[in-house]
Amino acid sequence: MNLTLSSRISKLAVCATLFLGAFQIGTAQAPSDLMRNCNQWKITYPDGVEEKQLCGKSNEFFYVNNSGDAIVFRAPIRSDNGTTPNSSYIRSELREREVDGSKDIYWTTEGSHMIYVKQAITHLPITKSHLVATQIHGNKADGIDDSMVMRLENSHLFLSFNGGKLRDDVSIKTDYNLGDIHEVIFLVEDGKHYCYYAEDGNLLNAFNSGNASSYLVRADGNDYVMDLNYDQTYFKVGNYTQSNPEKEGDATDDPDNYGEVLVYDFLVDHGGGSTAPIDVTGVSLNPSSVSLAIGGTQELSASVSPSDASNKSVSYSSNNNAVASVSSTGVVTAHSEGSATITVTTSDGNYTDSTNVTVLKASNPSVDTNLALNKNVSGTGSADGSNVAANLVDGDTGTRWSVSGFPQSATIDLGAVQNIGSTELVCYSDRAYQYTIEVSENGSSYTEVVDRTNNSTPGSASSPIIDAFDSINARYVKITVTGADTYTGSWVSLLELAVFPGDGSNTGGEPTPDSTNVALGKSVTFSSQQSHNPASNLVDGDEDSRWSAESYPEWTVIDLGGLYTVNSTEVICFGDRAYQYTIEVSEDGSSYTEVVDRTSNSTGGSNSSPIADSFNEIDARYVRITVTGANDYSGDWISIEELRVFGYSSTATSKSSASKIGNDSVEAVTLWPNPAINTINISGASQYQKLTIFDQTGKVILNQAIQSQSVDISNLKSGMYIFRLEGKAGAVNKRIIKR
Repeated sequence: MNLTLSSRISKLAVCATLFLGAFQIGTAQAPSDLMRNCNQWKITYPDGVEEKQLCGKSNEFFYVNNSGDAIVFRAPIRSDNGTTPNSSYIRSELREREVDGSKDIYWTTEGSHMIYVKQAITHLPITKSHLVATQIHGNKADGIDDSMVMRLENSHLFLSFNGGKLRDDVSIKTDYNLGDIHEVIFLVEDGKHYCYYAEDGNLLNAFNSGNASSYLVRADGNDYVMDLNYDQTYFKVGNYTQSNPEKEGDATDDPDNYGEVLVYDFLVDHGGGSTAPIDVTGVSLNPSSVSLAIGGTQELSASVSPSDASNKSVSYSSNNNAVASVSSTGVVTAHSEGSATITVTTSDGNYTDSTNVTVLKASNPSVDTNLALNKNVSGTGSADGSNVAANLVDGDTGTRWSVSGFPQSATIDLGAVQNIGSTELVCYSDRAYQYTIEVSENGSSYTEVVDRTNNSTPGSASSPIIDAFDSINARYVKITVTGADTYTGSWVSLLELAVFPGDGSNTGGEPTPDSTNVALGKSVTFSSQQSHNPASNLVDGDEDSRWSAESYPEWTVIDLGGLYTVNSTEVICFGDRAYQYTIEVSEDGSSYTEVVDRTSNSTGGSNSSPIADSFNEIDARYVRITVTGANDYSGDWISIEELRVFGYSSTATSKSSASKIGNDSVEAVTLWPNPAINTINISGASQYQKLTIFDQTGKVILNQAIQSQSVDISNLKSGMYIFRLEGKAGAVNKRIIKR
């Protein structure tokens, strides 16, 4: 081993030595009794739940062994397992945080970073006997991810580097016996990754004395196993079981099917040492004011002065929990309209600062009230390949707008002046981007409605960043991204920006009516049809019947019976085929305007996930679908089960002639509260008999008759759902957020 590395290890050993004897072995009651700092770690359990407060906590996945000298990390393979956002496997595993527990820690591979773990892998899953114990995690967005991990597959113990993407595996031993206690040290020195491994119980002592070179795991003739610099780095300790119910099959729920690791001791060091305590002199809380919709959340950021204070622990309180409460980590949750003051207090010196919170009424958007959906958008900078600005409003959280460098702006043209009252933002990789949102009626003079320049709240698909503000008329909505919290890269990457109506209508008058399937049961004309699969089946509301015609192209025209304002369509195809088609609309039946172009479509249209398209609202009486081909299907037959056209009666249509099934007399359907936690109430649904709930992927979660005026959603996971009510009055979709 070279002298430079040896001298650096000796410096690190000073800190490591300070940690020895920090707790009493054999007397522990809770895992935190065996942790030097229970605030410095959070844990993810096999059911997918994340726990940040570990002091005194214990459960079936995280507990102390009978000897009282080790923490047990247990991950049973059960049918109720959950997963983390970036993995399908289960874990009972710690993730490193800041020393005071205020937030997750991230570091770069520059400088010195060490983790020491004394552990034993004691049990593997039955079918896929693989498990990871101890890892360094890097920037997933840059392809680093699980940069260096110790992995056991059956009896082979080895180092893996993001599954072989960063370098080949490095073997430690091929005959590991379950239960063998071993020590491991991962050391990163200016990008060079070192690993020490021992089973004789002497590794930490040797490391402290600078004589650990005999325990080095070497590769390619070097003392180090990888030389690579990256950021967004942190250590993980415990049990990352590399299996799940799908892999285990019939062995799922077997009481003997689990992964387990016992950890006897562990510590981390980032090149520090022992210094005299530094007193706190003050604290600031950002942002100083916040506006949230009911159900919305925002994480406040407390900055303790000086930045190198020894004890940076803080506590939070609210003077009005009924309006807005605050968690121990500074996350504010809005409960009801009103105002509240959130106060942060330092443990050292009792210094305080506060944030004023205003809670506004939450919007209750249905799926067709995202005013920004599929509207024209322009962005600054050069988009990253196909990650163009239009992806920001396409309704698909699988696409994104990406551009390098801060600041960057995207401007959405709503097509007309609308009355707006709230926004929702979903960020790539659940990042916490910092931004402002401004609005304008003319595209030149803008008014700021959202200030998230100090944002630290991540925006995920299941929990977007929600902001409510006083209703304002606007045609143009501009988001300007100025930075990000925690993320240190240069990319602006946003998945979706949704804009919802305020308490006025889209044009400042009465609220926009709910959109229903206005094509249901209407008359049709056609170019061709199979006698026993007529074109009328296309609008009969029966997903098991179909319109069939042989050869391409063929068309069907639906006469809505009067003028309607339409804004979206859904197509269900026989055999879940991916038919290719256009949809055009007309007021007079002779002059048509194309609103949907699916001539290159490759998306299948199933009962649970129809082919859905939204477009700018347009008045129409006639709707024509022309089928021109199909993707992957080589037959000659056109077979479409259902064409739904969503809209509402135009002001140009008389109430008496709007619909032969009485759509105009349908009472307004309301679902509340939204967001909700346990129960959704339903009113105005007397003409609807069936309720179907879909998740964001289109999967049917619930399908039942409407039997009461409320629905229990306590068992649903947090996220966004579509509630579809169907009956003689047609169909109504409502967008509900479950907290």
